Amino acid sequence: MCTAIIERDVRVTMRPRFKWRPYVLRAFFDTQLLIAESRGKIAHDFRVFFMGHTGSIEAKYTTNKSILPKMLTDEMYESFKKCQEFLDYENNIKQDEEIANQRVVSPEEFEELVLEGWQFLGNLPNGKIVIKNGRA
Repeated sequence: MCTAIIERDVRVTMRPRFKWRPYVLRAFFDTQLLIAESRGKIAHDFRVFFMGHTGSIEAKYTTNKSILPKMLTDEMYESFKKCQEFLDYENNIKQDEEIANQRVVSPEEFEELVLEGWQFLGNLPNGKIVIKNGRA
């Protein structure tokens, strides 16, 4: 299969939802998998493999052998499923909006802001309080 056909198929599949160029999709994918890796959802070698890279010298003996054992592909599949929350673009936007509507305040400020409609989310170890805008 030639590169142009793969590019066309990806573009046709993604175009209704995204206007991004393929390299932007690839950068988003890699960044989100990096975040998932930092949170223990996926192994580094799996992320490298999904990006199409050859990996380290160790990969020569594991994921870079062309034929992967079923146990390994099952493990990779399960790891990728754990990463889906990071790859859902709309979900990421909602989380960013939620974080934008949050504030960290002192206990004194908290009393005033609750009366203005802000909602309590939790206490921080330093005694400050996390609140969110109840009107947002």
